[in-house]
Amino acid sequence: MTKRRSSLTGSWSGAYRYPDNFPETVFNAQLEEQDGAFVGPPRSPT
Repeated sequence: MTKRRSSLTGSWSGAYRYPDNFPETVFNAQLEEQDGAFVGPPRSPT
């Protein structure tokens, strides 16, 4: 039986916030797996 390998390659969007009342930051990213690492720049929405 062959083990199926998952991939997180694709378009991602989300938001993050630092503590102490910093504003929420929204992001978009296009991730690609290369040699076991993820590459791709985050992009802030316009």
